[in-house]
Amino acid sequence: MKQREKMGKRLAALAVSAALTLAAGCGGPGLPAGAPAEEPKAIEVRTTSAGYGTIDRQTEFVGRVEAAESIKVYATSQAKVLETYAVPGQHVEKGQLLFELDTENLETMAETARLQYEAAVSGANTTIIQSKNAYDSAGDMYSTLKDSRDAIEDAYEAAQRNLNQANAALKAAQDAGTIGEELAKLQKAQVTAQMAYEQAKNAYIQNYDKLDEQVRSSLKSLVTARDTYKNTKGDEEEGITGTVQSQIDLAKISYDNAVKSLSEAKVYAPVSGIVSARNVSASDMASPGAPAYIIDQDNTAPMIAFNLSEDGANALSVGSPVTVSYNGRDYSAQITELSNTANPQTGLYAAKAQTDEPLGTSRSGGVVKVKASTAKAENALLLPLELLEYDENQPFVYVYRDDTAVRVDVTVGISSAEEVVILSGLSPDDQIITTWHPDLKDGAAVTLAAEK
Repeated sequence: MKQREKMGKRLAALAVSAALTLAAGCGGPGLPAGAPAEEPKAIEVRTTSAGYGTIDRQTEFVGRVEAAESIKVYATSQAKVLETYAVPGQHVEKGQLLFELDTENLETMAETARLQYEAAVSGANTTIIQSKNAYDSAGDMYSTLKDSRDAIEDAYEAAQRNLNQANAALKAAQDAGTIGEELAKLQKAQVTAQMAYEQAKNAYIQNYDKLDEQVRSSLKSLVTARDTYKNTKGDEEEGITGTVQSQIDLAKISYDNAVKSLSEAKVYAPVSGIVSARNVSASDMASPGAPAYIIDQDNTAPMIAFNLSEDGANALSVGSPVTVSYNGRDYSAQITELSNTANPQTGLYAAKAQTDEPLGTSRSGGVVKVKASTAKAENALLLPLELLEYDENQPFVYVYRDDTAVRVDVTVGISSAEEVVILSGLSPDDQIITTWHPDLKDGAAVTLAAEK
């Protein structure tokens, strides 16, 4: 709604601006001939700043109530079963170990990921030092070439000044009627100055343009090396995450995922109840697509069946908390089943959740809402969505800097209905312009509105 209101105000302002322009072009009074055009007035703006906070994006799914009869328990990956710990007819408690998968390959993957993570951490300083050395070398080269170019120019200008002084001294002596040894001395000084000037001039003509081109080229190399160093190391003030840190983060994610896969090799009972079926034995191959165990539950809390998109299925897992809304009330629940295979017709993943308490109905088939956290960012830099502008697919904002509007491109992450995570481009100190104006653009003159 805020964005529609904002767009409406912009269109209205543009319409007024167009109408005024049309009126001026249809015989309205103009500036007298020769009168200077008025300087554009600075746009009065208000500002705000991005702040740190948390976005927990809740996604709603449509679910249906099912009778709480049995729960199917699946392996999280295809692997050989090492051991089973429950038999049909046995009562198991929620969280009790049911079976265990072979972890040899998972352990290898976890160890490899750990070594890669440690290598990324240990190599970070080396990479930064190498990038800094390249930056310093580029700076030294630029300084050397610039000094050489400037020295040739200074020598040429100094020789020209000396020649002018020698010519002036000789002419003054001649005008005064000076003769003899004193005049000869001035004539010799003028000849010496002329020769030095010619040498400096030739050196300038032969070398200055070439050195000047090298200076410009080395300056470009210096800027590139500086940016590479900044991007490698990172810059907190500019909100830049260094490539070295990004590599460390990626390696850490891979390691965490490998450890998670290893931890999921032990499969536990998601609910308390009686084992009604065991479909795997030691040395069998367990598959994520076939239930390994089926447990008849003890309690009467209902099951909620719903379907997830691939993003939702990746964000959630068995045991993830969800909220079930039924008959005007919210109930806490946990996912007890999550298929690893999408339905070929719908492309959705089937899931089930069980509420912590009964819904107060014995009927099945009722429609409920299931709310789950499918994306979360903590201690993230947040900005109201309505402040973002877009140039094609590039989001940006205008920032107040020294009475000037400066366009700043940003990289965004997840968003809620009101806010978006800023990954790079802004810092909490930036004064972000919140006022819209048809003439607001990069470089526009602005002034801060007085506080009310």
